Amino acid sequence: MGLDRYTSRKALLLGAATLLCSTSALAQTAGTAPAQTAPAAAAADQAQSPGAPAPADSASPANAAAPEIVVTGIRATQRSSIQVKRDATTIVDAISANEIGVLPDNSIAETLERVVGVSGDRFKGSASELSIRGLGPFLGFATINGRDISSGGGNRSVSFQQFPSELTRGVVVYKAQEADLVEGGVAGVVNVLTGKPLDFHGRHIDLNVKGQYDPYAARFNDESGFGYRASASYTDRFQTGIGEFGIILGYFRAHDRVPEDFYTTSSSWRPCNTLATKPATSTTNCSVATKASSTTTLSDTPYFISNSYNYRELATSENRESFLGSVQWRPARDLNIIADFESSTRDDIEGWHDLVLLDGRRGIGAATIDPNGVLASYSGNSRIGAQTRYRDRFERYTGGGLAADWTPGQWTVHADLDESRSHRVQTDRSAALGTTAFIPYTVTADGHDIPALTFTNFDPTNAAVYNSTTAANWSSNTTDFVDDIKAGTFDVTRHFESSFLSSIKAGFRYSDRHHQSLSATGASHPVTSLATINAAIGTCQAGFQETNWGSDAKGGPAQPSSWATFDPLCLYRAMSGGDAATPVIARDPGNVDVDERTLAGYVMASFGSHLGTLPFNGNVGVRVIRTNEKVNGFSSALHATQLPDGFITLTADAVNLQPVSARNSFTDVLPSLNLSFDVSRDFKVRAAVYKALARPNMEEMSAGRTFTTLSGEATTVQAALASASGGNPRLEPLTAWNYDLSFEYYPDPLTILSFAPYYKVLQAAFTTVSTPETVLVDGTPFAVNIAQLANSNQKSWLRGFEVTAQHAFRNLPTPLNGLGAQLNYSFAQTNYKFADPSAVDPAHPLADFTDPAGIIGLSKHVASATVYWSNDRFELRATYRYRSGYFKPLEPTGAAANRYVDSGSFVDASLRYTFAPHAELQLQVANITNTPQIFYRPVVGEIAQTEYSGRTIFAGIRIRY
Repeated sequence: MGLDRYTSRKALLLGAATLLCSTSALAQTAGTAPAQTAPAAAAADQAQSPGAPAPADSASPANAAAPEIVVTGIRATQRSSIQVKRDATTIVDAISANEIGVLPDNSIAETLERVVGVSGDRFKGSASELSIRGLGPFLGFATINGRDISSGGGNRSVSFQQFPSELTRGVVVYKAQEADLVEGGVAGVVNVLTGKPLDFHGRHIDLNVKGQYDPYAARFNDESGFGYRASASYTDRFQTGIGEFGIILGYFRAHDRVPEDFYTTSSSWRPCNTLATKPATSTTNCSVATKASSTTTLSDTPYFISNSYNYRELATSENRESFLGSVQWRPARDLNIIADFESSTRDDIEGWHDLVLLDGRRGIGAATIDPNGVLASYSGNSRIGAQTRYRDRFERYTGGGLAADWTPGQWTVHADLDESRSHRVQTDRSAALGTTAFIPYTVTADGHDIPALTFTNFDPTNAAVYNSTTAANWSSNTTDFVDDIKAGTFDVTRHFESSFLSSIKAGFRYSDRHHQSLSATGASHPVTSLATINAAIGTCQAGFQETNWGSDAKGGPAQPSSWATFDPLCLYRAMSGGDAATPVIARDPGNVDVDERTLAGYVMASFGSHLGTLPFNGNVGVRVIRTNEKVNGFSSALHATQLPDGFITLTADAVNLQPVSARNSFTDVLPSLNLSFDVSRDFKVRAAVYKALARPNMEEMSAGRTFTTLSGEATTVQAALASASGGNPRLEPLTAWNYDLSFEYYPDPLTILSFAPYYKVLQAAFTTVSTPETVLVDGTPFAVNIAQLANSNQKSWLRGFEVTAQHAFRNLPTPLNGLGAQLNYSFAQTNYKFADPSAVDPAHPLADFTDPAGIIGLSKHVASATVYWSNDRFELRATYRYRSGYFKPLEPTGAAANRYVDSGSFVDASLRYTFAPHAELQLQVANITNTPQIFYRPVVGEIAQTEYSGRTIFAGIRIRY
């Protein structure tokens, strides 16, 4: 896919010619512009055009003298990855394969988790968004073949699940930066690598088919639990009268059902210290008080309570499809032209069936509270809800472009035009029922990851009791995201044969990123007709679909294990009168329209010499970026409606809208210096000093305002306005000065020991501020504080280190000589502070009761261990991954309290058996330990969400020619 901008100045001196070809191919991924010279991509276009000037040889003497070792499978990947790291011009780590379809993981996200310092955010049992060196996704940057990857959500984070491993060659993670790398990552840059047609010797065909079995899906009454994933790729090259041509075609398709046993709470948490003396009959919500009342006492320790609590049976169905196409033409020895295209689609449908405590704060008493304010057990008095939701999300990613490299004499000229576009449409149809009576209940959370809920004289499976005329309602939400990036790059490199200066490279890049989010958050429509409610209950009751819901929960099987459930679409149809969801509106205060244009220019000099007898090389450069932001939106007055239960809801005046717009421009200067010292034939020391930036999410720069009315909370307009948030068009990037070292020992081509300490000084941090504004509600002005993200002068540090060790035990006696291992560990800590932004109760914000969070995605400890055994026919592999707890906000501003992910350990295993020269059988088991993902809010220990998705088993066959 294009010509790789990540070109290295060093040639790979591998023992095996096939590995030389494949590694340089990987390093040189198609489609990228030189503005991304991949130090790691070892010799990039040196496998390139014949006649191009040969860069200075930087491989160590040990590498040149090493005997030829023919390796295949996981050892080939291990050797190739080590070589990429060794020949880099900056600090990198890589997972590289010698052909498409070899990577043993099911997504690039899982592949990246095997890189030291990289940790995934688990979604339905598999990795998705990634953090590098403890810094969350928004502080990282991702490219495919060196080009920007658009995002289908409201942030810049990339969902790596959209890249199947079957159609990729590997990944390179840049821990340090050079001037010709596209700006955007304080944590690092992930470059996803596909193939380049002329990297292959002749025709290559790969077919891979796997059956998939999900035990949780099999527990549903109408499900077998089976799915599949299949891929096919074809590469070839041809000599013609007008030059040499190469082609790559790849196709992937998958279908699966990954349901979850799910417990969650609302995002609105608040402190309380009152305890009801008679919780079973109390009619008041808990609060923060200075003295007891006739019906309450005061707790010694304030505690935290959510507005509602949901026990969810979650059914899913997902279809994914990907296509890859690339054509390369070499009309002359010094000219390469590549056109490429990639697309990926994902269609995901979810059905929610919830049992809900609708009045989470009412009648809280008989409580056991730990010193952190966590409710270990308590009783309350709430209406009970039966809620449904049908969510349909369709997302399409497309990317590609046209690139050319021309290498006349001592010059290299590179040009690239590319586009990346993500489009996501999501529709939610919700319907809710509830009891008229308030039901006494008891919750026991201590020792459980799904808190045990028990009732007195109430049967939650009886559908007839959910017939309240004040709790029944329906609503729908529709969002339409488009994120489009158009970019052009031009670079020129002049190579020298001097004893010190090896090249000077300069270039520029122009990018236009347009992010638009159209939404329609439909108001809650009450249903007050008892006849309509009873008819809906009788028609739409579906019965509990899953056997043994919550049976794997910590502390014993979850309570309750079943409840009355309804068909989501049927209930929505019965209440709303049709199937249609609220359509998106082109003119709405909740819409986001951001246009970001950047023009970057850089110059970089590469050099090499000796410090006494010590060989060294490196580069020094500077990148200058001019950014222009233009933000458009609408503002409106509000309308207040009193619901049948007496609570207030707010809706925007969709008719009388006022256009609002804002502009912002700023310039960033990013210098960088990279040095590499060959201390001995096996030992390298690297150093890097550079400035990097991370841009804020596009949604956080919106001009709109959001007023989230919490169900069952606000009895006045002013209280309903308490949960207000909005974007800030004047946000600028977070910047950081970075200081990195790497000590690397390469005793043989299949072994590496490395230690990499680093220190980052973060500047222009993001913080939450409250901005006073005035809003009209039914013509009356109200003062309101808008929570929004802003830049601050706060400076903080992040420090840590990474350790990695890889070795193949070739010298042990048979059969132990098939053993190999890769061990990774990273440590990170920071003094960065992010106070809890929630002010649901403006008089008692959570920040007054909780400690601040740290950097998004920061895990103090991340570790992984892979152990394998292989011979000519068998390959066994087991991988253990651990990540300590980290901060993951639902949203950076507004009513959502700070949210934390609990630490977790995951174990995966795979088996490959080659039963014929071109065929192998495969068996994989993901998440063997059935580890759930657990969220805490607003303090660690207070369970806010638990997701169990179970194990996944894959079995299939791969055929290649």
